[in-house]
Amino acid sequence: MLLPGLTAQGKADERLVDFALNLARAGFTVLVPDLSGRATLSAGTADVPEILATVAHLSDRLGGRQVGLVGISYAVGPAILAALEPAGRERVATLVSFGGYHDLTHMVAWVTTGQRRGPDGAWIKGSVPDLAVWFFVAGNVRLLNDPIDRHLLNEMARRRWNDATVPVGDLAARLGPEGQAVFALLTNRDPEAVPSLIGTLPERLRAELAALDLSKRDLKALPARLVLVHGKDDPVIPWTESVSLAAATDPARTDLFLIGKMGHTEVGGIGLSDALDLWRAISAVLGERERLEEQTGPRASGTGAGR
Repeated sequence: MLLPGLTAQGKADERLVDFALNLARAGFTVLVPDLSGRATLSAGTADVPEILATVAHLSDRLGGRQVGLVGISYAVGPAILAALEPAGRERVATLVSFGGYHDLTHMVAWVTTGQRRGPDGAWIKGSVPDLAVWFFVAGNVRLLNDPIDRHLLNEMARRRWNDATVPVGDLAARLGPEGQAVFALLTNRDPEAVPSLIGTLPERLRAELAALDLSKRDLKALPARLVLVHGKDDPVIPWTESVSLAAATDPARTDLFLIGKMGHTEVGGIGLSDALDLWRAISAVLGERERLEEQTGPRASGTGAGR
């Protein structure tokens, strides 16, 4: 079951369609659900019941077999949360993460300040896309209670979508308390201030971020095998997030592959070493299919799209 990241096209995204077709050609039965969060460019806790229902549907269609989840980008969070649920523990055998996250506070710091934690814990300046912070707004503004604040923040995102330099001060001046708390986080450039600024956010938004924070979960209890793939040139979610995610899981059930010259969803002109790493990652995914087939027997491949 293939879960797309934050894309307005959802399951119709050409890159996702190509990926699904390639998985089918490799012998997988592939289902791509149309999760309701796509309409708001969000990947949240509301997706978890939909993921579990689709997992149950796919498993039943395959005679009760366990299935694999493939999460891309921010969809990795809801995918792992679903796999941690009792129904997910029973039915999800494998979880593949492409460019996923682990610590949501660190991710908010990256999106808003352009800094990430290095291996030694120090903050490292990077290059985050200008649109990243407005994706954050688009995906979470629904959680504000004040409709005027929701409208003003959406208008900011609309203005900045094509030009990050367009002034939004006139809109910021009209924000109420909820919107001001969000705007303070968006305009903050000190990564050390992020936890306290998150603490001032409206309750529903704060609760949603806490629920999606995988660093607060016991991931060593996750029974599914994990294949984590991350590009070292990923500007949207730093590769260090997958390193942190791998460290929080059971090493006996986790494989981590870091690919140089690979961005968030694109592979550039990689060298021989990186090509070998990418092939190892692909082999690990194919190996999961073979492992399950040894247990339950092969199935015919194909693709499908669901609600």
